Amino acid sequence: MKTLCPDPPKANVATAPWTLPLAEAVEVNRVGGKAFGLARMRALDVPVPDGFVVTAAAFEQFLDQGSLRSDIVQVLDRLRVDDPASFERGSREIAELVTASPIPEEVWRSVRRAREE
Repeated sequence: MKTLCPDPPKANVATAPWTLPLAEAVEVNRVGGKAFGLARMRALDVPVPDGFVVTAAAFEQFLDQGSLRSDIVQVLDRLRVDDPASFERGSREIAELVTASPIPEEVWRSVRRAREE
C-alpha cells in the first residue's frame, strides 16, 4: 500500500513560494484543502482571521531533505491490510520521523517573515 509518491513530479520548487497570504490561497493543489476552504470563506465575506499558509511546495521541500521521503515510503511499504496494528505502528514511526526532521532553513525564513507581516 503506497499513499506517498516516492518521486513526485517536481514543480519548480526553487521558485515556488513557501508561504502565501491566506487571501491568495486560491489553488487547492498549492495550499491544501483547509487553507483553500478558509480562503474561499474569506472571499464570501465569512469572518475568517487574516493569516498566511505554508504551501504544498514547502511541504515537498521538507520531505525531500535527507532521506525523509524514502524513509516514510519504507514505513508505508510495511503496512499490511490484514494487520491493523501495523497501521498504528507505522503512524507512530512516521510521526517520529517527521518530528525529528528540521524544517528547511529557506522555508523557516519564509514562515518567520510571513508571521512578522
